[in-house]
Amino acid sequence: MKKATVLQVIIVLVIITIWNGLHLGFNYQSQRYENELSSVPMILVCSEYEPLKNLKPNLDALNVIKYTILESDTLVKKNLIRDYQLNKAALLLGNFKVPSVMKIYFNGSSFTEKEKRDLEVHLNTSYPEVIINFDENFHRKGLQKIFLLNRAYFFANVLIGVFLFFCIVLLRIFFESRRHEFWRIFRKAGGRRKARTLQYFLHSLWICIIPVGLNFAAYFAALRFNYLPVRMDVRFFGAEFLLVVVSVLFSRLFMGKKF
Repeated sequence: MKKATVLQVIIVLVIITIWNGLHLGFNYQSQRYENELSSVPMILVCSEYEPLKNLKPNLDALNVIKYTILESDTLVKKNLIRDYQLNKAALLLGNFKVPSVMKIYFNGSSFTEKEKRDLEVHLNTSYPEVIINFDENFHRKGLQKIFLLNRAYFFANVLIGVFLFFCIVLLRIFFESRRHEFWRIFRKAGGRRKARTLQYFLHSLWICIIPVGLNFAAYFAALRFNYLPVRMDVRFFGAEFLLVVVSVLFSRLFMGKKF
């Protein structure tokens, strides 16, 4: 490859590497926010154990719920004695009836405001004896963080995609224009007319394959050796390759008369 082509490959490689870093960074931060949301449960309190026991299978079947933990009054007493070191008051506490508790852990951002309202309506209608305790402010703030992160990620993808497109087009036009005088003399000296098209195709092929190919290989190597805490959708590599191909073809059409 010529130096000009190597330079173009390096520039495209850097941009695509930054782009894939954006995908991984988004997945990592999104996972963090979702884990934060999942860590704070909705707590159901009921004076009787049976309603919560009957409710548990229905809740476990919902996709938005990760898992539930049901604690009978006996288990609640044990936890109180353990957590607050109430060993001396254990006998006294045993004479009192405490309510049963169910902790509901949700699947992060999939538990939306609508899902929360629907669940609360169902509980209030079908299980009026159950008291609901949930940190709504924390949940609302968590969903807002995820919403803003998704918006920022969308606009960042658009910005990098547009930048990559115009960068490739301008680079191809710039370096091919610098070689225009050479090819004009080459054709007058009897050189093949299609030689320039063939070289343009070969150089463009390296620009299309090497940056995306190296990122693809680096990603799976990092996965293989457990260097990445998160994964990314491999279809992004196909989208990046397609964008580079379209950019190269567009620049070729733009320079049509010079060929």
